[in-house]
Amino acid sequence: MRSSVPALRPRLPLRSNARPAWRSICPRRDDPRVIRYGGGENLYGYQEIAAFRAARSPAGLARTLSKTVITTYGRDVAVASTLFHRPSMRGKIGRQMQTWMRGPEGWRVVAAHVSVIDEPTA
Repeated sequence: MRSSVPALRPRLPLRSNARPAWRSICPRRDDPRVIRYGGGENLYGYQEIAAFRAARSPAGLARTLSKTVITTYGRDVAVASTLFHRPSMRGKIGRQMQTWMRGPEGWRVVAAHVSVIDEPTA
């Protein structure tokens, strides 16, 4: 079952200035109920997320992932959780979670959360 879930690492590549279209990186369900809570924004619906990603500069988004865990719930729902580190965020650690759902169009992200905290000392 786990092998049928899209792998988080290939879907969230390190970005460069020549980033591909956001939808090809992390497809989201074209639905007004899709949610993305980011580091400085709360986005509701596919259109808000698409507009945010189209306007965001790719500068400084390169990152490495660690402690990635994918948990499945049945055959059609999975949660991907990972930590990320950016050279531009010294002393900080990023956290990202995505809820994936398999529907008629394939696997899509239906909810996501991204946050940054101080790197734990212990």
